[in-house]
Amino acid sequence: MKKKFHFLHENDVRMLIGGPAIAATRSDTADDPNGPARALLLDGSGSVKFACEGQDDSEAVTLDNLAVGVMHPFPVRRVWSTGTTVAAGKVYLVI
Repeated sequence: MKKKFHFLHENDVRMLIGGPAIAATRSDTADDPNGPARALLLDGSGSVKFACEGQDDSEAVTLDNLAVGVMHPFPVRRVWSTGTTVAAGKVYLVI
């Protein structure tokens, strides 16, 4: 049986991006305590709802099927619980 390849490992992430990627704390009411981030990084497919620094909550966007393992340069301040379908623990903030 072949071993599954998992893209994100803490040491690999630090080497690739030059800093930590911390699992996002999802909330519909509070900003992530580690935000705003330099980028958003996913280790699973699905939708992610988020707001960036300087945006009002009403301006939050939901993006479907962002590329996995790619840094998306959004200064994310909050990842919503409602509207995010990427599995828990698979959404990271690059800080």
